[in-house]
Amino acid sequence: MYYKKDPLSIEGLYIYYFDKHITAMQMADELDSFFAEQNMPGYNNCTVCYNYKECTIVPASMYDEKMLADILNLLFVNNSPVSDYQEKIESMDAFVLYRVDKNVEGVLQRHFTNAKTYHSNSLQIPELRDKNDFLYCIIYQKSIKVILYKNADLQIIQYFDYTTPADVAYYLLNLCALHGLSASGIDITLSGFIDKKSNLYDELYRYFLNIQLDENVKDIEVANDIGQYPLHFFSHLILLVKCVS
Repeated sequence: MYYKKDPLSIEGLYIYYFDKHITAMQMADELDSFFAEQNMPGYNNCTVCYNYKECTIVPASMYDEKMLADILNLLFVNNSPVSDYQEKIESMDAFVLYRVDKNVEGVLQRHFTNAKTYHSNSLQIPELRDKNDFLYCIIYQKSIKVILYKNADLQIIQYFDYTTPADVAYYLLNLCALHGLSASGIDITLSGFIDKKSNLYDELYRYFLNIQLDENVKDIEVANDIGQYPLHFFSHLILLVKCVS
């Protein structure tokens, strides 16, 4: 996503889909080819926001940086070379721990030298935490990302793969039940590729009454080519731009 500052303006974006079962090496090769072929605009600075599922949150009181690799190795299978990272969550006494495949990381470092890097979780959590009972769900092609707050405290941030709309409804209903929240009372905001005429939206509306599509892009200008699409398609990406701009 390309943007200008002061005033904040979204100028353009690329969205590129990978096969669900692609290997890290194949992904790196495809990214390398993609960046080499695209005539990308010039830029003054660059930020890379990873969104890998190999990510967890640890309270600062229970964490020592020497534990980074041990924690991630315990939670996630490591089948390829990786780089491990930690990031302090702004205004929250906790760290985001995550790992990035070295093949993919190397491609991005070659094409975007000196880019700042973050995990999307460490940016999204502080931006959304002012809500009370609130569920933010990002819809991807075959997976969802769910950020759940109860009494303005983060309860869970997790990724789920899905095949049918019923799968998504089940995950959200189960999360509410596990955290003592009412499906009819909780506020749900949806971002990503979903619309009100879709089977997925109809399925969710069977159980959740307080649903809205995330079109909160106030004070941000959007290029005409992007504005012709529903803004909630890209609102989770625009949120990241707000965080790093």
